[in-house]
Order: sequence, then structure tokens, then C-alpha cells
Amino acid sequence: MSEFDVTIVSGRRPELLKKTLGSFQDNLFRNFEVSNVFVNIDPFGGSDEDQVRCVDVVLQYFPDARIYQPEECSFTKAVKTLWQMPSKKYFFHLEDDWVLHEPIFPSQIADEFKGKTRQVSLMCKEKNWNGTDKYHGYRKKLKLMGVKVWHWHKPEFTTSPSFIENSFAKKCASMMDEGLDPEKQFQGNQNPPLEDFSSQYRNRFHVGQKQPNIITDIGRAWRAKQGLIKHVENGVSTWVQELTHNSV
Repeated sequence: MSEFDVTIVSGRRPELLKKTLGSFQDNLFRNFEVSNVFVNIDPFGGSDEDQVRCVDVVLQYFPDARIYQPEECSFTKAVKTLWQMPSKKYFFHLEDDWVLHEPIFPSQIADEFKGKTRQVSLMCKEKNWNGTDKYHGYRKKLKLMGVKVWHWHKPEFTTSPSFIENSFAKKCASMMDEGLDPEKQFQGNQNPPLEDFSSQYRNRFHVGQKQPNIITDIGRAWRAKQGLIKHVENGVSTWVQELTHNSV
């Protein structure tokens, strides 16, 4: 699978976007044949000037990219729109605040798309990997003959950096509720039709060879610097300004 499309969700954060695209160009894009690139830049995190700079950054790497610039922010709408755009069998989904630490090659990913796998996601520390599981999912504690054991429950899918099978993504996107966080509605009975459909398949981990966590989230430091915290309630994610002693 040397050929794929790319989808990118970005805010108005040109410095982060440039660092992200630089690392993925050096370690991933240059090793594949990138066909079509679709980018959504939401008016989040910066000024109109920053928006223009983000467009410039994208075009430096992908001169023929199709760039969407909605007037209002909606992460779910951005994902829903972008996931319906690719035409190749597989595409790579990326956000503007990740760094890739080592090379990835087509043969590695082709080997991981087997059986029920419809997504191959890059390992990061936020996934709290136990060092053995091949697939992303959550477990429940059950008692078996009086002994507590972990039981595989349901797969989890992500909007973090990952390779996705096109037809699976299109079906998921068509079922997404724009009022809910895109990841949260894959589980927890937030969007039962989407959860029922996606749970038939698997999300395979791609683990680094030099270190398990092959990518790092650089958006957390940016949000901390801005004083923003993520608040999730009933499947809806919002960013709110963190209260400090000086602001109370």
C-alpha cells in the first residue's frame, strides 16, 4: 500500500502545523506515494493572520491540497467532511499537533491491515499501552469461577494519527452525529448505530521500533500555555479557560 490520500484537521496554529508536517514529511510521507490531500482549517487558536499562515504551510508541503476553511469551529464536522473525501483504498488522517519520531514504510502498514483491521493507529503514551495488546480496545473485569479476570469488551477507534480503510471511514462518517465528539461516539452508547457498525472491526496498533510511543502530542503543552482545559460531558467536548487565582 505505497499509495494513499491524506486528511488533515488543523486550527489556526501555524507553528504547530509546521512542526507536525515537517516530522511526518521526513518520516512518513516521503516513503509513500501521496495522491490527494484534504485539509480543514477551523478558526480556532489564532488570528485571521494565523489562518493565512496555516494555508501557506500546507501549500509548502502539498501545493495541490484542497483546503476547507469553515466560518465556525466544529471538530466533528471537520472529521465527518474529510473522511468522506478520499478516493484511494486507504488514507492517512492527521491533526495539527503531533510529532512523528521514526520512519514508517508501506510494507509495515500493509502487514498490519489484515482480517478485521480497518484502522492502524500510531502508538502514543495517551493510549496507556500494556505492551502486549495488538488492538485498541477496552476491557472489563469479570469473575470467572470466583477469579477476577480482564475480558476484552469492544474495540476503540480514533481521530489521532492513523491509517484508515476508505469504505469503513466513509460509512462511519455518514453515521456521525455532529453534536458529539467524533471519538466518544464510537463507544459508551452515545451513537448506537455507529458503535454497532464499527465494533465488527478492529483498530491495530502501530508501535515504534526504537520506542513504543512513535508519536508525541505537542498540543497539550500549547493548551497549557493558553490556559485551556478539555471538558467532556455526555459525549460533547469543549475547551474552556482554566480558572486561576488571579482570574477569580
